[in-house]
Amino acid sequence: ADDALLAAARLHAGRASGREKALDLLETLLDTYPKGDMAAEARRLQTALREDGQEAQARRRTAEPPELQVLSWDSPSRNLVEIVLEMSAPAQFSTRLEESRKGAPARLFLDLEDARVVNDVRKGVTVRGSLLQAVRVRDRKQGGATLQFDFREVRRFDTRSEDDPCRIVLSVAAGKATLPHKGKGRSRQGYAEADADQEPPVKRAAALKTRQVSDMASQLGLTVRKVFIDAGHGGKDPGTSHNDVLERMVTLDVALRLGRLLESNGLDVVYSRRKDVSVSLSERTRKANAERADLFVSIHVNANDNAQINGFETYYLDLASNPQAARVAMLENAGSDRRLGDMQCMLADVMLSARVEESRRLAGDIQRLSMFRLKRREYAVRNNGVKAAPFHVLLGAQMPAILVELGYCTNRGEARNLGTSSYRHALAEGLAEGILAYRDRLLKRRTAENSLTAAPPDAM
Repeated sequence: ADDALLAAARLHAGRASGREKALDLLETLLDTYPKGDMAAEARRLQTALREDGQEAQARRRTAEPPELQVLSWDSPSRNLVEIVLEMSAPAQFSTRLEESRKGAPARLFLDLEDARVVNDVRKGVTVRGSLLQAVRVRDRKQGGATLQFDFREVRRFDTRSEDDPCRIVLSVAAGKATLPHKGKGRSRQGYAEADADQEPPVKRAAALKTRQVSDMASQLGLTVRKVFIDAGHGGKDPGTSHNDVLERMVTLDVALRLGRLLESNGLDVVYSRRKDVSVSLSERTRKANAERADLFVSIHVNANDNAQINGFETYYLDLASNPQAARVAMLENAGSDRRLGDMQCMLADVMLSARVEESRRLAGDIQRLSMFRLKRREYAVRNNGVKAAPFHVLLGAQMPAILVELGYCTNRGEARNLGTSSYRHALAEGLAEGILAYRDRLLKRRTAENSLTAAPPDAM
């Protein structure tokens, strides 16, 4: 076991963003097997990684100022929103809340010290159908920038920073909604009202249970080994077609590229179609269920009567959840070694809740990483965020399922991009990185023993 832990740590240490995971594994090795024959080598690698991290931080301090590169948000419910700021390097920041007044929304200000903001984010955005209403950016006289987030209301909020990758995460809740469970990183909390945290013990316990069951997949030790890729439309169903872009052909091309990328990273891939043929919506999910896939990813191209509308967006199926039933399933199945695709036979009400939550998490990772990849490839793409909608193709899936709209072919600029091989490959890269990030998030929350005995190779 200690040999395997050290081998896994070395693999992660060789990746550009794997240092923290390598240190976690080494810490587990030294805590569990302090007198093992791998302990000395583990300590040497641990020291080297820590020194590398210190040198990297020193280089960042003398390098160009950090830059806000991508801003995305996710609205899991009417009274909850999570906003992610992707930074090029760690940045100093502070937050302040301005409560709502008559005629003015609640505003949360985030001051970035000595940080730049890319033009796409600097333009700001107006949001519909979310607790978040608008984002505005302005320069600070003393350097850096201030981001102003307008909300319908704010009851409580939390901010945290993460170093690998570098990001700032804002979680804002209104009404009786509870903030999501905080992950790794430095966290700060704030309340819009002095008594906001003085909830009765029963309510606090109920909120804690809800947070515990919301992360069902990681708590049950589930992982991702097989991905079902659905190229939208096909054959006699051409999908939408504008500006020389035919949806059924674009989705197939991106699907095949995505599949090759996932396979090269150790995942099994199943397709709804690999040629230009017709496949019914029900047949797609039936095939995914029969294959016992762990994730369902459906790829589409969007269209709108307004040719100015553009952007990349990710959807998940928003169905009713049952936290109490989810808690029962968590307790009864905690020792199970089943995967995400295996769980459909156990407590349908519970898995309905779990699939919705995991689908939302998957959608968030795909949206965030896709936007980040397109930005790195120097494509200016509007971030339309994560949304919920009752797509029929997702309805029958018995695993976390999302639908991606790659862009609007009715927009001339986006249609030109969709018509190029390089852009479609960048889209496939972003989708793959989002799926792998979701898988890695599940692996990170499992025990080291389970991760090393049941997980696929991590080579990206």
